[in-house]
Amino acid sequence: MICRTVRKDNTIIYDSNRYSVPLGTYTTQPEVRIETMDGTLYIQTLFGEPICEHRISSGRGLLIQSQSHRRDRASKLDKLLEELDTELDGRATEFLTAIRIDKSRYARDQFRLIQSLLDQYGKEAALQAIGFCQRSRLYSANTMRDYLEHQAALSRETRPTPAIPAIPVDDPKYHVTTQKRPLSAYAKVGDTRC
Repeated sequence: MICRTVRKDNTIIYDSNRYSVPLGTYTTQPEVRIETMDGTLYIQTLFGEPICEHRISSGRGLLIQSQSHRRDRASKLDKLLEELDTELDGRATEFLTAIRIDKSRYARDQFRLIQSLLDQYGKEAALQAIGFCQRSRLYSANTMRDYLEHQAALSRETRPTPAIPAIPVDDPKYHVTTQKRPLSAYAKVGDTRC
């Protein structure tokens, strides 16, 4: 395992070149692990979670930078978190922040899933699911979705089926006797010679 210190400009040095990492990595991951394989430099957290990758340059003293690493994604993500929390009446701040920190790489996808669950099940059901996740210390939109789907299935099972009203057999209007005619009466109607 080879470790590198992330510089203030969100780059690491490898083989006399500087390779970029996503903006903000310097503050969240001051040290990273690198691996090389088949001409590619893989940059990971110390725990082995992938951060980014670059083709290894044969030059010296170069800056190898991905365009996406220059964008400040954190501020957009923070704005998304705030909008979602506002929609949940500020009652999900702890849950959303925990997702933002624990699942920083997938936070945007997590927030999108929470938004779709909110649209599908409503605010109160979403808040109940968030409460369950917090009590269980499971900070994940997927757990929230599983909880909501389970609750929806339970409510379908326990929902009483509408009773079919019984026909009151004692009521005389249900005992209608039709008039009986001999077949010859019908034959006369069909006979056009009359």
